[in-house]
Amino acid sequence: FFFSSRRRHTRFKCDWSSDVCSSDLNDVDTRYQKIFTKGLEILTDAVDFLASFEGVKVKVFVVTGNHDKATSFYLGESLKAFYRKDKNIEVVNDPHVRKYHKYGVTSYMLTHGDCKDDGLPLTFATEKPDYFASSLYRYIFLGHLHKTSRKVYLTENEVNGVVSRRLSSLSPTDAWHNDNNFVGAKRMANAIIFDKENGQIAEFNHIIKK
Repeated sequence: FFFSSRRRHTRFKCDWSSDVCSSDLNDVDTRYQKIFTKGLEILTDAVDFLASFEGVKVKVFVVTGNHDKATSFYLGESLKAFYRKDKNIEVVNDPHVRKYHKYGVTSYMLTHGDCKDDGLPLTFATEKPDYFASSLYRYIFLGHLHKTSRKVYLTENEVNGVVSRRLSSLSPTDAWHNDNNFVGAKRMANAIIFDKENGQIAEFNHIIKK
C-alpha cells in the first residue's frame, strides 16, 4: 500500500522543536477502501495457493513500509482473523519494524529499509544472537528503494557473513519518483528458494514489462 488513510496521506513528519507536523499526499488510482480490499484479496489468493501443497506450513510476515504503517497493520490483523482456525498458516503481525526467522542453517531479518542500513548486521546479531550464532547463512531483506541491490558483510572468520539485499518492487513509477528522476527500475517480484541444509538454492523472478 502507498498510504495510511482514506485521504491518501502517509506518515506524519514532525519538527519537535516547533511542534509542527505535516504529512505527504501520495499518488493512488482509486479509493482507499477498494485498494485495501483488493490487496487483501491478492494476499489471501497467494497464501491459499501456497497452503494448497500437501504438508506445507505457511508463515506470513507483515513488514510495514514507510507510507503504510497503519494500513499494513490492518491488513495483517485481517489475515490473522481470516486464517485463525488454520493450524498450517501463521501470520506474524507484531509492531516490531524488524522481523526474524530461522530455517535450517539460514536466518533472516525482514525490514522495510527506510533507515540507514549499514548497521543492520550488528542489529541482527544484537537482537537475535541465537539465530546469528547458529546459522551458516544470514540474510537481511529490504525494500523501500524500488530497485534491487546487494551488499555482503564479512564476519570475523570470513565465512559467508551477512548478505543484505534490497528486493525489487512491482509498483510503477509515480509522480514523485518521476519528478526526482527515479525511473527505469524493473518492476519485478522475487521468489527465493532456501534448502534447510544448503541455504539458498534457487531464485525465480517475475518481470512486468508494461
